[in-house]
Amino acid sequence: MIVVGERINGQFPLVSKAIDARDAKFIQDLAAQQLNAGANILDVNTGPGRDDGPEAMAWLVRSIQDAHDVRLA
Repeated sequence: MIVVGERINGQFPLVSKAIDARDAKFIQDLAAQQLNAGANILDVNTGPGRDDGPEAMAWLVRSIQDAHDVRLA
C-alpha cells in the first residue's frame, strides 16, 4: 500500500507561516511526523496565489530533502 502525506500544504495557516518565514525545522518536523505515521510519499504544496510560488516550492523541496530520503509529489 502507498500512503501519501498531504499536510505540507500552504493552505494550512501554520504551514503558510513556516513557508513565509522559511522555517525549515517546522517543515522537516512536519515531514517526520507524516513519515513516522506511515507515509511513503509526501505531497508538497505551497498553496494558491503565492507571488513567490516557484521559489517557495524549491525551498520546500530542499528543506525536506535535506532531512529526509522520501519521494515527493
